[in-house]
Amino acid sequence: SAPQVRLDLYRDEGPRGDILIFVGHHGFADAHGNISVASAVMETYIRLAEDPCYIPKYKGWYPRDTKSIPDRFTREQREEAAKLTEISFEPNWSFVCGDVSRGNTFDYTGKYPRGGPRFSVRTISPENFRKIKAFGKRNGATINDLTVGAFLISLLKSCGCVSDDKSPKCVLTAGDIRRYYGFDGDNPMNMSTAFTVTAVCDENTPVKAIIPKISETVRRHRNGIMGLGFICGVEKIRESGLKALRDYYNFHMDKGLSECTSNPVFSNIGILDTRGYDTVPSSASDGTRTPIRLENALFMPVISHAPGFSVIVSTYGESMTLISGYEEANTDRGRVEALLADMEERLVRESENP
Repeated sequence: SAPQVRLDLYRDEGPRGDILIFVGHHGFADAHGNISVASAVMETYIRLAEDPCYIPKYKGWYPRDTKSIPDRFTREQREEAAKLTEISFEPNWSFVCGDVSRGNTFDYTGKYPRGGPRFSVRTISPENFRKIKAFGKRNGATINDLTVGAFLISLLKSCGCVSDDKSPKCVLTAGDIRRYYGFDGDNPMNMSTAFTVTAVCDENTPVKAIIPKISETVRRHRNGIMGLGFICGVEKIRESGLKALRDYYNFHMDKGLSECTSNPVFSNIGILDTRGYDTVPSSASDGTRTPIRLENALFMPVISHAPGFSVIVSTYGESMTLISGYEEANTDRGRVEALLADMEERLVRESENP
């Protein structure tokens, strides 16, 4: 029922400047698509500032489903990809387990409020970010691999939880498949597929120790014709009708709510490329036309309703930002901010002790 896409402008007469927020419904676009929409709006703004009569070119309709992807492969390829992909979102733990209020703030019917939405933000300085990147390079790991590992271990520390062979813990993450299938880079459709990353560790485990396992999981997902097995699995469920697909997800959702479990979610959005609109002309009516300079850009997550919990990472310039959106009524802000701090400190500490 939410708007497919929305633009909010927050005016500030003080030194902070104005804030633009581009909001995209997940059914409309994934993170990449949301960024594409934001870029298109900024491009239109620049053109209008230069020519008030400018009319954007109509881009036309675009496909909203993924049915065409499996058709590109043979039956054997689809079956092999399906073997490499397990569509399972079985919730087996939760960051907020034990914190959830089962009173009015936890009612999902809409009759009661869900609790105050809050964001916790931590920006990693350029100096520390350079250290982390060098650490990853020495160990053959991407920034995504490192931050997933730090997220998992820091979660275990915060929960006082141990992951072992009998109870491995996992986080849910996603990959953007559009470049694997040659889709238009400006197409805002949802082209992300979800998968889990599992590791056996505790709060004292070095990130370096679980990086090989995480990197192997991510590589396997990509090398297994990224997303094909997941898409084929979902299409197989959907063949039974939309109700079957809804029932599948509702079953896991209901189980998580009843047991107060939900695998935490981690998403690395990557680099926010704003070079096309770092500086834009002003539309000031007084004729001064002083250029407007972009000061910062970051990607904000949705508010995770308990027991769900997520951390989103995005990079702008030489800094990386960690953000979590959550219900204040069910998730302690101090605990969330301690988690984000521990992620950074853990990575920096290991980067300084090769």
